[in-house]
Amino acid sequence: DTKEQAVLPTQGILGRATSFVRESVLEHVGSTGAIAANFVQNSVRAPAAFVKNAVIEPVGNTGTKAASFVKESVLNPTDVGTRAASFVRETVETVEVTGANAASFMKQTVLNPVEAGSKAASFVRETGTSAASFVKETVLYPVEAGASMVKMKMLDPVISKAPSLVGNDWQNSVIYGVASFTHEDGYRFEARCVFASFSKPVERFQGLVVWANPQYAESELRNAANVQDQVLIVWRGGVSFHTKVRHASTARAAGMVVVNDSDELFLPDGQPDPDVAQLPTVLVSRGVAGRLTERRGPWS
Repeated sequence: DTKEQAVLPTQGILGRATSFVRESVLEHVGSTGAIAANFVQNSVRAPAAFVKNAVIEPVGNTGTKAASFVKESVLNPTDVGTRAASFVRETVETVEVTGANAASFMKQTVLNPVEAGSKAASFVRETGTSAASFVKETVLYPVEAGASMVKMKMLDPVISKAPSLVGNDWQNSVIYGVASFTHEDGYRFEARCVFASFSKPVERFQGLVVWANPQYAESELRNAANVQDQVLIVWRGGVSFHTKVRHASTARAAGMVVVNDSDELFLPDGQPDPDVAQLPTVLVSRGVAGRLTERRGPWS
């Protein structure tokens, strides 16, 4: 089966018909087809380019610009706000930190030293109190206990026997004793004393301590109602011992303690006044008055 190619006649009527067909149909059709193809190509592909150039690219550019506008007009202000918020936050934090540092500085340089001073004062006070208590308990109390023992074991027996030992010459003898004073809070101290030559002979006398008013007992006592049956304390001087004894006896004191104006002891001398009842009378040093006045409240 061999396929043969048709050969158009070139001469005669058939030749002219072939030429006509070629010239009038085939070439025109080919040319028309080319034109049509070209038209299609230009008319179909060109709109695509047109759409690309006139629509897609402008829309893209516009979208980009729109996106840029949105970014710059919307997002960037948001970012600016964020930065502003960040600035405010950092500034506030800085102020807070600075305030905290200032407060810390104030505390360390002002309050802490004051507190330290208070603690130091408290420490000194507590330490001083402890030291005073230690001295009192380890030194004073044993000394007082020793003095009390000496008084009870040695002085009291001697004093109690002194009148019988000296007989009728009692007024001319120097008799030493121990005056014991006790505060209402339990604190107690003792001091050496000398019995006056005109004193009523007694082993002991006691009562609440009442200071004379006036202090030298140079006149009748203004506080006589408080003196009865108590121990009257008067200062040396102003008037004679016998005047003091007279006013103390008038107030019916249980005894009289004369405070010297120095730290020395001596024998208050003189003959008893026959018109005045004898009164137990002793002399103590000036330091006794200081110890009695350093603690408020009743003494006995």
